[in-house]
Amino acid sequence: MPSFWRGLLIQKQVVSALIIREIYTRFGREGLGFAWIVAEPLCFALPVLFVCRAVREPTEHGLSIVPFLWSGYLPLLLFRHLGLRILLFIRANVPLFYHQRVKILDMFAARAC
Repeated sequence: MPSFWRGLLIQKQVVSALIIREIYTRFGREGLGFAWIVAEPLCFALPVLFVCRAVREPTEHGLSIVPFLWSGYLPLLLFRHLGLRILLFIRANVPLFYHQRVKILDMFAARAC
């Protein structure tokens, strides 16, 4: 059983390193690049919220429309962007598979985080 825990520790280290690599390649090493994590979903969600707020009444069926859209539209954006990023993960990271410890499942897990 010690070999199982050792393998799990190695897989955790590989996935952590791949997550850090993914963050650096996507957002850069500068501090302002990480602001894009918050700014990107807001660029998509705020226009939808403003249009729905302007067209509809502030409350429908006793429920405020803004929290309803925040809780529904942002997870939809997350699902859509996550799906598109995961589709291309193998093509973008083929050179990493030359390393013995990097497996496709590790790359998939790092891309999903």
